[in-house]
Amino acid sequence: MFLLFITMTFVTTVKATTVNVSNVTQLVSAVNNGAAGDIINVAAGTYTLTATLMPKANMTINGAGVSSTTLKSSWNPGTSGLPEDPVNNKSATPSTYLFSMGVNDGVKISNMTLDGSNQTHGAILVNGGAKTKNYEFSFLTIQNFVWTAIRIYDASFSKIHDCTFQNAGGTFKGESSGVIYVSYLEDSQIYNNRFLSSGTSYYGIKGRQPYRDHIYNNTILTGGFSIEFPFDCAGDNEIDHNILRCPVSIPKGNGGECLPASGVSFHFHHNYHLYGYSFEWERNGVEIDHCLFDFNAQTDDHSNLISGFDRSTAPGPCKFHDCLISNPGFGVFWSEGVYNNFSFYNNYVKANKTATSQNLGLFDFRTGSNWSTIVIKDNIIECIGLNRPLMRNSASYTAVIQNNTLTGISDVGSYANPNTGATCGPLSPLNFTLGAYGEYTINQWTLSLTSGNVPVTGVTVSPTTATLTVGGAIQTLTATIAP
Repeated sequence: MFLLFITMTFVTTVKATTVNVSNVTQLVSAVNNGAAGDIINVAAGTYTLTATLMPKANMTINGAGVSSTTLKSSWNPGTSGLPEDPVNNKSATPSTYLFSMGVNDGVKISNMTLDGSNQTHGAILVNGGAKTKNYEFSFLTIQNFVWTAIRIYDASFSKIHDCTFQNAGGTFKGESSGVIYVSYLEDSQIYNNRFLSSGTSYYGIKGRQPYRDHIYNNTILTGGFSIEFPFDCAGDNEIDHNILRCPVSIPKGNGGECLPASGVSFHFHHNYHLYGYSFEWERNGVEIDHCLFDFNAQTDDHSNLISGFDRSTAPGPCKFHDCLISNPGFGVFWSEGVYNNFSFYNNYVKANKTATSQNLGLFDFRTGSNWSTIVIKDNIIECIGLNRPLMRNSASYTAVIQNNTLTGISDVGSYANPNTGATCGPLSPLNFTLGAYGEYTINQWTLSLTSGNVPVTGVTVSPTTATLTVGGAIQTLTATIAP
């Protein structure tokens, strides 16, 4: 007699569901005990949380709108663990954030206000320690966090968009955080966000080693660097149509030798820069074009537009073209080290007499440069009220200097500047919208509100108004804040 034993395995599949919650107990249960892929709709109201929410993979957590649904912290973890390590994901403490993703991909959070009560470290933490992906954080107001709003380690194919950040960053032991602080973010987008500040020195977007990221249509008005990606390799990043109140910092030893196959680390275009010290250098493989640099000659006369503090030799290249530059203060380019393969062409520079009567040369390239790779051509350069030299040292006169229209330049007898017949100045007018939702318009040298599009952000903020003071034009734009 033979007995046949058949073993049957039953696989239970948990089906994702839509859950509607209207109180904090339901919210905590739905997020922490729900299934991967659940859609959680959070009704209007204020939800006071006593501990971190931990979403499952591919969960969608959707509020009723930033003016209707608020998730608020009620616990104070102190400042232990701050500042977090820039690259070690284990340095971040999940229990100090409102949301912590762990290793779960694909979480989406939208349409609500996240409030840290000026005590919780941050709103959203992604620190799985692997290349997690497909996050989307959108249509959020994130405010009153002591370290950062959104902290991401090691993620890709993600989006942060249509958010407003207010007082969502801090500085501890000399280390400043970023409102959006991303390390090793790849193939991702950050757009249509407004970054507000009450004068503290935290940064807008901060991170390490970005690849193939696109940062566009943001209004970044924090008090520290607008964007900072220092020290590491970087490749194929595009940064455009942003309003940048403070400098962009992208320094790398020797300029960053590890360029991608494209040869481009960062491409900056169609941005508006308000501060005379616009770029912290060195960085190879950079292109800067179709930007308006609008500085106040009376207050921004103490810095160079590009300032390099690395004393090593960087091979470049950098292409800087088709920009308008108003009142570059000390000058356009300065570096403590040698930077080769710098091309400055088809730009228009207007340098008014500054408050301190700066009379330095507009370009400072160090002795030892490969002068045949330094090209200044096809530009319109005007010094108004006080003549200034083009170059700061005599060795620079062997650079390629040709076909520039020069007015008020005192060293024109030191180089040939031959006329080639090519067009001088930008090849096309600057006329484009920029900032969150295209709320501002650039028309050549002028920044104005886009017709029919009222911004809700500015350098100074009150409960009902926002003000942006424009640089060289000394123009003040004020708009009423709407929900």
